[in-house]
Amino acid sequence: LKDAAGRWSGNIWAKNLFDQEYASAFGAASANTPYIAILGEPRTFGLTVTGLPGRAALPWMLASATVHVFYVASLRQAYIHGDFSFSYPMARGGGALLAAVGGVLLLGDELAPGGWIALVVVGAGLAWISLPGGSRASVGWALATAATIATYTLLDSHGSRVATSGAAYGLGYMPFTAATVGAAAVARGRGPALVDSLRRT
Repeated sequence: LKDAAGRWSGNIWAKNLFDQEYASAFGAASANTPYIAILGEPRTFGLTVTGLPGRAALPWMLASATVHVFYVASLRQAYIHGDFSFSYPMARGGGALLAAVGGVLLLGDELAPGGWIALVVVGAGLAWISLPGGSRASVGWALATAATIATYTLLDSHGSRVATSGAAYGLGYMPFTAATVGAAAVARGRGPALVDSLRRT
């Protein structure tokens, strides 16, 4: 897979997918060992990516990775203080709503009339589900999560535009996010649990 300009490419590959034993070469080693077989490699697979997002995208990748630390923390609190059926739609719907408005105000995006109608419908739906019963803490943490979602969405949207390609940005920022979220977990004393999780997966 590659873009039309040839700025990046990605290949998912696998060798010996079914992990079978096979001889990759035959030969004579010596007079006492007239005939030997060299076994092939076991199953291997991976993803090879060429092409970097570029220096212009680096600050936005780092900023997004930092915001993800606050996103994970606020999402955790949202699920502690509120039911999943309440917190999830509030966080995700609110994040999408704020990101769309932020895109218009900050990034120069344009929305068709149907897009604005959709935002009104989403806003009304969020207001409706918040009325019956969420506690102040559950609403607050769900909205905080929505704010972090909107923030990293806007950062990534702009970062992907100044990068060499959106795909290169998307693949490039993931290690930064893993590093910041992992470091935050270690700082909270969750290092042993993180190591145990990596071992099990």
